[in-house]
Amino acid sequence: MEKTLIFVDTEGDISDFDIQQLKSSKTTVFSFNIKSHKLLEEKGIQHEIGEVYLSEEDHYQIFDKTVSYWEWFRNNPAFQELELENVNLLSILDTSELHQLIIHELYIFCTMKRIIEKTKPEEIITSDHFSTLLRPLIEKYNIRINIRSGSNHKFLVSWDKFLIRFNVGKIPISISISRETYDKIRNFVESIIGKSFGLWLDIKTRKKMVLFIEFSPSQYPDLIHSLVENGNDLLFINRRRPAISNFGSIKLLQKNRCKIASPSQFLSYKEKKQAEKLSLNFSQKLEKIWHAETQFLSSLFSIENFTFWPSINETLLQIYKSRMLEHTLLVKFSKKLFEKIDFKSIISLNTMGETEKAIINTNKNKIPTVLLEHGASDYLPEVSRYDVTSGYRNFDDKIAIWNEYQKKYLIEHRKIPEERIFVTGSPRHDVFFNEETTNKRYSQKTILLVLPTIAEMNFLSDTQTFIRLEKLLKKIFGIVNNMHDINLIVKLHPATNANNEYTKKLIQKLEPKITVYQIEPIKKIIELCDVMINLHVELMPSTVLLEGLILKKPIINITMIDKSLEFQYVKDNAALSISDQSDLVKPINDLLYNKELSEKLIQNGQNHVRKFLANTGNASKSLADVLNSL
Repeated sequence: MEKTLIFVDTEGDISDFDIQQLKSSKTTVFSFNIKSHKLLEEKGIQHEIGEVYLSEEDHYQIFDKTVSYWEWFRNNPAFQELELENVNLLSILDTSELHQLIIHELYIFCTMKRIIEKTKPEEIITSDHFSTLLRPLIEKYNIRINIRSGSNHKFLVSWDKFLIRFNVGKIPISISISRETYDKIRNFVESIIGKSFGLWLDIKTRKKMVLFIEFSPSQYPDLIHSLVENGNDLLFINRRRPAISNFGSIKLLQKNRCKIASPSQFLSYKEKKQAEKLSLNFSQKLEKIWHAETQFLSSLFSIENFTFWPSINETLLQIYKSRMLEHTLLVKFSKKLFEKIDFKSIISLNTMGETEKAIINTNKNKIPTVLLEHGASDYLPEVSRYDVTSGYRNFDDKIAIWNEYQKKYLIEHRKIPEERIFVTGSPRHDVFFNEETTNKRYSQKTILLVLPTIAEMNFLSDTQTFIRLEKLLKKIFGIVNNMHDINLIVKLHPATNANNEYTKKLIQKLEPKITVYQIEPIKKIIELCDVMINLHVELMPSTVLLEGLILKKPIINITMIDKSLEFQYVKDNAALSISDQSDLVKPINDLLYNKELSEKLIQNGQNHVRKFLANTGNASKSLADVLNSL
């Protein structure tokens, strides 16, 4: 009997398929993500989850291969023609966006390849997009391809859509808007607020300034105060989220005489028009080079001697072309900043974003730059391949980190010279130590369930992760519903990605009346609870675990990964760590009602915090001293 496979990608694929054919014993149906799996499941269609065909080594290969493409354009002299002010415009694209686009396609391609190698089909029925990915494989393995779906697949990277988020009662609402619309709204709001409160940078200023790139001022009040007290003037440049995102941040900036700047305000009308002309020329040049170098690109974007270039070719080209004007303006803006303003130092939270890249690449180490650790980095040698997203690998100036463990790791495993590393602690957590704790809002005992985002940077999380998450949520909701007078609240990660939106909808489906927080300050949410449950979904522990420990909450850390790793919080018994397969009733009851156990955990947590965070409550002054010394 001839073996036929059906690969299902999106909902549009299913609508085009005859349901009876999908249910036929003559075919084997495969899903490739949680959405297609759920859709097939709801329609009662027996299928296999494609991702299970990938081995651990496959995951490593896919991740490492994707990282190797971060600066793919350096491999061909033709693409060096796209330089402006000695900065390659292709280099400005957000690295995480590029990474997500490539790893997504590689993941699907490798999954298909492994399925074909194992099942040896004669025919594959699938969508337009999947057929493009399959093309080199079907030629090699002599497989017929039947394109039955007319689904118009377009992979949109995260920054092509923005989510405007707010709450209606207990329900968090997200409204998607285009990047262009978001830019117009942001520029309009910034223009009015900046002018009304005297926050715009005067181009004629001759003051030496400290430059903050993509910082949320409201998260760093102590750092701002420390620098200003030492006689520094501060400039904030934000494009992803305005520095003046709320009234609190406006008051903070105004009180400390801080300034803001943006390309739309800082560049003249003439300069903007010149940038438009330049970007058009660069776009035309890029398209010409792109088509001329087809053979090179096809060979470069390949894995196991098979190219996946056709699947990303047009999408990647359109992304670069659509961003060309933005990137041109950013480089021109950065160049003018350094010409007109005297900076003492620059501080950034990462090296992967567009704003950060444009400014850092234009600066070229002329002005001392500090990369500040912005999330808990409990790195171990076993997970060292995944620490590249921290930005240390492509940054060669000063690094400010939270603890001595991280310093030792960077020296031993990343070979970063000790003189470049400063152990300052975490400035944004100074308020956790120095601000008075807010009184609880709820009269009942309250459990806070914290859910991290399921990212797609490493693709270690797949359909099985979402299945496990749903089972675990059902288990937790069921336990709490059977308990007397216990209140459960949920905190989602503030990230704006599709997986986070899926999780939010899942919670609302399972427990519609539950209070869900997402954009509210994490400190205020943690202060509401008596017990915190943290879900450890990704390989690395979340910063929110540390924040719960700082605020002296007994924590149950539920691990949803099978690989057991000895992170520092585990060694210190700072939280009650259990598997998602474990019984949860006893641990939850113990931390709610066993005062002795709770107090012991809290004490262990405080000991861990003292080891893991240097200069607790005083990290801002420590970092300010570093910046002043440069």
